[in-house]
Amino acid sequence: MRYNPVQLLVDYLKTQPEFAGITIAKNMTGHVTGSKRIVLSYGGGSRFVRDKADHWDIASSVHARTDDEAIPIAMTLREVLLERIPSIRLGGGRVTFADVQETNAPYDFSESVVSGEVRFLGLYTVTAYM
Repeated sequence: MRYNPVQLLVDYLKTQPEFAGITIAKNMTGHVTGSKRIVLSYGGGSRFVRDKADHWDIASSVHARTDDEAIPIAMTLREVLLERIPSIRLGGGRVTFADVQETNAPYDFSESVVSGEVRFLGLYTVTAYM
């Protein structure tokens, strides 16, 4: 497939009311330490039906000032990815997200040395086809 799965997911998440006021992006460009941010990144994957279907490994990273801010965002993101994304069509209806499997539930991977920022990481495998 020739679509960027991360961009499709970022664009979708930005439309969801649960994430109002939270920056959702593919990288940390412009991030201010302590602000609420969701970063999705592509971690590899594989094609399983010629140019029609792929498995993508997607990492989520939720950044916030405290655990009390980060954990609810990470768990809401988890719920949206696992419960709403399967069977949804994105990319102007060109790409169907058939399934999302959780590899690792969100876990604490905070940055205590440099920024002191709280960060929760999650890992998912997304199956999509055209």
